Amino acid sequence: MKAMEMNCFSSILRSMLKLSTNAQSLAKKSEYPDDNRPALIMFEEVVIVDRFWTYVDPKYSFSLKLPRWWKPYIVVKRTNHPGDAQHAILFRFKYKGKVYQEVLGIYVFRMTLQQWRKKGYKDSPYVVLASRNGNTFAYLTPEELPSEFLDKTGNDFDYQKYGKQIRLIKRMVNDNVPKAVKTFRFIAK
Repeated sequence: MKAMEMNCFSSILRSMLKLSTNAQSLAKKSEYPDDNRPALIMFEEVVIVDRFWTYVDPKYSFSLKLPRWWKPYIVVKRTNHPGDAQHAILFRFKYKGKVYQEVLGIYVFRMTLQQWRKKGYKDSPYVVLASRNGNTFAYLTPEELPSEFLDKTGNDFDYQKYGKQIRLIKRMVNDNVPKAVKTFRFIAK
């Protein structure tokens, strides 16, 4: 009986090791900038590949899951915003210490969703995320790349000099933001 239990245990251990090795090789094949691969976390017999980090806003009690590879490229700036939006949480692009424009802005409007629509925001570039306690939450992404990426003529972007930054921003805005905003959730205080 003990030999049978030992063989079963060894078999499970080999399976776990194989699963872990497969997950590691998948992580190695992933295209993550600056070798920022997903963390491998092992719980009993399950290997989880953690590809996200969660931003939690302390003032408005919401969370948002963002790709883990963003972490070295993002600075979060909270600001009072002029106009109807009372507050903005800006996820600004950072590369080699220089901070550029936001790749995602979450805006808090002090008005109900009905008031927000009456003011014509439903036809604006702002996209509604949710409404709660008399506040409407919306997001906005940039329509253009940062002007710092323009070439000397100012007529086109300098892909030779800023190619990597441009690819990162495009990936963030076009591929990641649409998925990330779907994870917007209010959390209990």
